[in-house]
Amino acid sequence: MVDYIIIAVSFAGIIVIAGSGLYVLTGLTGQISLAQGAYMAIGASVTSYFARTSTEVTGVLGGQGLVFIAAFAIGVLITALCSAIFGFLTIRLKGASAISASIAVSVIVLYLIERSQFLSGGSRGATSSKYLSIGNLDFADLTIAGHTFDRNTSIMMLIIIMSLVIFYYIRNVSRSPLARSMRTIRERDVEAQTCAISPTKTIVSAHFICGLCAGIAGALYAPLIESFEISSANPWLGTFGLIVSMQILAFVVVGGMRNYWTCAGIILVLAFLSSFMSEFSSSIPFLDSAQGGRISPSQITAILSSLIVITIIQMRAQFLKKHL
Repeated sequence: MVDYIIIAVSFAGIIVIAGSGLYVLTGLTGQISLAQGAYMAIGASVTSYFARTSTEVTGVLGGQGLVFIAAFAIGVLITALCSAIFGFLTIRLKGASAISASIAVSVIVLYLIERSQFLSGGSRGATSSKYLSIGNLDFADLTIAGHTFDRNTSIMMLIIIMSLVIFYYIRNVSRSPLARSMRTIRERDVEAQTCAISPTKTIVSAHFICGLCAGIAGALYAPLIESFEISSANPWLGTFGLIVSMQILAFVVVGGMRNYWTCAGIILVLAFLSSFMSEFSSSIPFLDSAQGGRISPSQITAILSSLIVITIIQMRAQFLKKHL
């Protein structure tokens, strides 16, 4: 039970980080994107590539042997820049056109990573680095006051720390003049131009922040799952498929896009519940495909997330019906 809780808390923290970026893009700016999963794939694969040492390189899989904090910074920055470039190229698109473009870029990103076998590892998949050094601390084998934590607990503590950093950063962003410009563009696009607000700068900045959070989420998710496979054959399923992007977007929408703290809190609860039930259900032979069952873990997560979102929406509708 404790292991289930540790994994669920870690997964929830990662979803909150990725969802925080989508809150800026969708909640503040009004731009819809289903590319968050693909951006997480960039963060995971690039960070793992730069962090892997020569002893961890196998077959076509590459590695540069940098310390984790340096690899982490490079992976996150590259992800943010890719997101900003996409935002610049699609700045005039809205609604269905923006959604279609984000789906297209997700497929392209997954395909490019898959073909770059030094990143994806080809058919064997990629592995993250075993070493997660940040300064004098190694979050793969963390020791505090003489007590050594196991790998999953150490990574959970790292994810919690990064989640708190993202909370503080997005809170400041949501109170900044940039956020006011984003809200103006979301509500009154034409009037924003008469107020000397640059739509290009504002929207690209929102995409940059969205990609930054997705890169952090992906870079932290890779060592949590240790190995991952990126495939464009079926872009909907998989570790970083479109289903993941839809799940994050659904959590953000259900959480409410007006207040960041409310949104982040609800995302945290929803992600924890879906992850915990998914991990717990994997112990049931009928459900776990690895034990001869009919449903894979990714399908379990998608189904449970959908059920939770539908339930919350129905409860909210009933509440509004009674009190309005």
